[in-house]
Amino acid sequence: MKNAYAVKLQQRKNKEIANAHADAFTFCGNLIAIALNNLYGFGKDRLTAVEKEAQRILEEEFGDDPEVAAYGMKRRIEQIRGKGWENE
Repeated sequence: MKNAYAVKLQQRKNKEIANAHADAFTFCGNLIAIALNNLYGFGKDRLTAVEKEAQRILEEEFGDDPEVAAYGMKRRIEQIRGKGWENE
């Protein structure tokens, strides 16, 4: 009985974390959409293409493992922005 309760609590916690990640992803996506519109005039079609590519990267390149995702993202950002860009 106790184990079933613990499993149920863990499942609830995992669902809350997944929902928080989805909310954060949506918030960041919306923020970037506004910035791209302000700076470069991106509209619906371009933003949709960016969203699809971001989703593809998330699923295909970074997968479900948070450590792999963090390493992959750090490596790609360093390729794009250069090492030590955080300190600029």
